Amino acid sequence: MPIRVLHVLNGLGRGGTEAFIMNVYRAIDREKVQFDFLVRSTENSAHEEEITRLGGKIFITPAFPRHFLQNKKAVKKFFEEHASEYEAVHVHANALMYVEPLKAAKKADVKKIIMHSHSTQAMNPIYKIWHLANKKRIGKWITHKLACSTEAGAWMFGEDYTLVNNGIRLEKFDFNPQKREALREELGIKESFVVGNVGRFVPVKNHAFILDIFEEIKKQKEDAKLLLCGDGELRLEIEELATKKGLKEDVIFTGNVANVEDYLQAMDVFLLPSKYEGLGIVLVEAQASGLPCVVSNTVPGDGFLDGLVEVLHLGDEPALWADKVLASSFDKTRKSNVVTFNQKGYSVESTAKLLEDIYLAKE
Repeated sequence: MPIRVLHVLNGLGRGGTEAFIMNVYRAIDREKVQFDFLVRSTENSAHEEEITRLGGKIFITPAFPRHFLQNKKAVKKFFEEHASEYEAVHVHANALMYVEPLKAAKKADVKKIIMHSHSTQAMNPIYKIWHLANKKRIGKWITHKLACSTEAGAWMFGEDYTLVNNGIRLEKFDFNPQKREALREELGIKESFVVGNVGRFVPVKNHAFILDIFEEIKKQKEDAKLLLCGDGELRLEIEELATKKGLKEDVIFTGNVANVEDYLQAMDVFLLPSKYEGLGIVLVEAQASGLPCVVSNTVPGDGFLDGLVEVLHLGDEPALWADKVLASSFDKTRKSNVVTFNQKGYSVESTAKLLEDIYLAKE
């Protein structure tokens, strides 16, 4: 009979945290460890069917912080009824705001209470104050501190945490020239210079700045195309901005795609000017597939490969970013970096084994 682990997160969409958890869930030995999920949003959910098929359960609470009191009451009731079912409660967060599950798990004497940092800051000033206040008392509730990068660990815990690489199914990202050509032909970009990004359309991903950079690229390379994979609250606004800039015919909005690996194959340069990232799991994926990457200085460097990532400041002019993107494109044969990332510990199998050991450890 496997032990059960409760993962607590905002929702089950196609964000980086959700991708990380689902990658681990598929790889972990489910005869030993089974996952359940406590979420506070079902908007844009993408994984319910697979979770059910893999043997997991999904529980839903009211939104936080919008329905603070209702959420607090629901979480309290959930742990009173279900805490005894779980060997571990694994909470995933970008900042130390949502601590009710930690407190409820502690009160219910759950053996392992895990806090997992997936980011390096919070944009909202109020959230930052909230985070700093909880940072001083987090030790009262948790037994394990995990982080996806050294920067994410420092942001949430200061020190004394375990680094857990955002492992991926590396074999999926092995460079495949046949897949590349097939998708480029399907998208009508076979002969184009393709700049790409994968991410939710939310402020932190900085899509407006991506369009500013692409506008400068077009001045130097007329055949350039921009491939944007993802969806979110700002997509319509970004589509309107592309039209306003006269770029509508040159920007491809794919929406959410299940085969991100194929779209990375189709790109020539990966562009990631995020305002902040915990690690940037898609950056690992892009590099594994051999893509040169141009990223902001706010992206943690834990997963950078020498010679494949160029870093610029967010304050630098779009024209400078454009020059760097154009200079980063490969004239030589593109090659896979799957073996290198496997050696660096970014295979999902190694990540799943690390977490499995934590969950199953006798303490």
